[in-house]
Amino acid sequence: MSILRGYGGYKVDNFYDASGHVFDYMTSHFFMPAIVNNLEISSTYLHSNNSVEYLEEGKMDYLYGETFIKPLFIFFPRSIITKPKSSIGYYTETHDPEFRAKGGSFPISIQSEFYLNFGIYSLLLIVPFFMIFNMMYKTILIMIKNREIINFAYALYIYQIFLSLVRGSGLDIFLVYTIFLLFFFFLYKTSIKVFTLPLHVKV
Repeated sequence: MSILRGYGGYKVDNFYDASGHVFDYMTSHFFMPAIVNNLEISSTYLHSNNSVEYLEEGKMDYLYGETFIKPLFIFFPRSIITKPKSSIGYYTETHDPEFRAKGGSFPISIQSEFYLNFGIYSLLLIVPFFMIFNMMYKTILIMIKNREIINFAYALYIYQIFLSLVRGSGLDIFLVYTIFLLFFFFLYKTSIKVFTLPLHVKV
């Protein structure tokens, strides 16, 4: 991904060309700053800490769980209800209103989002939150080893978007994606059961 985006200056046109330069890229002196920039780690770190400073300076207000319940309102149009705030939207409109008005956003990490809601008391929630995903990761490894993961493919997807959540995609987006995933996975499993039911024909 990094090589195809131009990091390292390699002349490549497709995935196969890029794959031949991976080792050279990862052993180069510019790899660490390049990968940090590509994954937007520096940007996330800046804005995650900045959001906490805004809270402490009184430029932002604590949301007391507002960003956590936002996914419950996804099916309601804004014309009939005032929806709860999202962490990314709230921070961006505070930090750079003009940029937000154009549709832009600045990511803040899940740790900062918890702090945005409950301040120092968020530690009581963030620790078990990460413990759950740590157990999920270990369980996925066991299922892969035992070749059982095919029946729990949704767990891989949830864990993958969780990594994006840590980087700063917003808890509301994570929950919305998870809700839609579980809904369609349920439909898929149900349809499989329906179409594989044995037919009882009376003679």
